[in-house]
Amino acid sequence: MSELNVFDKNFLLLLHLAKNCGLDRSCRLSTLKLSNEFGGSQQTISRKLRELEEAGLIERFPYSSGMELVITSLAKKYLKTYLNQIQRLFDEPELIGSIVGKVRSGLGEGAYYVSLSQYMKQFREKLGFTPFSGTLNLEVNEVEFQKILLNLTPVKIDGFKTRKRTFGSINCYRVKIKNYNRAVLMIPKRSVHKGNVVELIAPDVLRDELNLEDGDELKIDF
Repeated sequence: MSELNVFDKNFLLLLHLAKNCGLDRSCRLSTLKLSNEFGGSQQTISRKLRELEEAGLIERFPYSSGMELVITSLAKKYLKTYLNQIQRLFDEPELIGSIVGKVRSGLGEGAYYVSLSQYMKQFREKLGFTPFSGTLNLEVNEVEFQKILLNLTPVKIDGFKTRKRTFGSINCYRVKIKNYNRAVLMIPKRSVHKGNVVELIAPDVLRDELNLEDGDELKIDF
């Protein structure tokens, strides 16, 4: 299990630890104290602490009546990512534009590229989620779409090289679809698609999440 998955699974406990200890100092705790404060059995708390420690999110040092605990820099990075995501929910950014596209089936190219570890690591770090290894393709009006892009600042996913080939960079744009706000529109520097076809990624299967079939119209807000 990756450190991000462990973080997601134990987020509330890690937040409780951070509130008790602070982010830049250690504190002394016991599983009994945590069990009383946070809830759950001491065995459950011990298991969760072990998962956090093995993932590099906390460090523990035993002493006579408990443990000394430190929140690591990796945990602080993930906590800050969550803070930024939550803050965006309350900022209510001004709507830059909208576009309507039609759902189309792809050739499976998106699933291959999204699943590459060099891209996947950057998606987690820069977008804050692990995407489903596949994309939702939409056919849009290319002229209208390019006008909207002029007013957007992308999150850039860097390209990389292997022994056999070079993989280009990807520009990503956060979008909102209906009430779903975890989708990201991505535009690879090198793409097999024409300019009127865009690809969406998300931590969920968008076709299932939004109940979509080929030919359905979908509105994207930027």
